[in-house]
Amino acid sequence: MVPTACGRNWPLLYYQVNRDHARPDLIWNHKTREELRESLESELRGFNIDKVRRRQSDGGRPENPLRQRTRKAGRLCNRALGVGQDLGGSRDVAWNYVEYEVRYESLADELKIGDHYVRLLLEQGMPADRIAARPAQWPENSGG
Repeated sequence: MVPTACGRNWPLLYYQVNRDHARPDLIWNHKTREELRESLESELRGFNIDKVRRRQSDGGRPENPLRQRTRKAGRLCNRALGVGQDLGGSRDVAWNYVEYEVRYESLADELKIGDHYVRLLLEQGMPADRIAARPAQWPENSGG
C-alpha cells in the first residue's frame, strides 16, 4: 500500500513550491517552476488523448450503470491510496506516475557531485578541496 497524507500539509507544499530555493541540494526558481508546469501540462494532454482514444476504441457504447458505480468507487480508492490502477477492474487509462520524470533544462549546465550543486557549495563557503573529497565527508552528511 502506498502511504498518503490526504490533505495534510497541502498549504505548506503550495507555499514552498511558490518560493525560490537555492541550496546545495535544491535549486527551485521561476524557471524550474515553469519547466514543471510545461511538463505536467504536456503529460496531461497526452493522458487526455489516450483517454479519448480508449473511448473511441470501445465504440462509444453506453456503460452498464453498475459498472459505472464500480469504476467510480475504484477511482476514489485509487485517489485515496495514490495508486494509478483502477480497482474497479475497468479498462481506463491510468497515469504511470512512477515513470514520470521532468527534465530541467535550466539546470543542465549546473555541475553536480552526487545530489549537490557545486556552485552553491562554493557560494556557501565550502573550500574547493573539500568539495573534491567524497560527499560522504561533507559536514551535512556526517551530522557535523
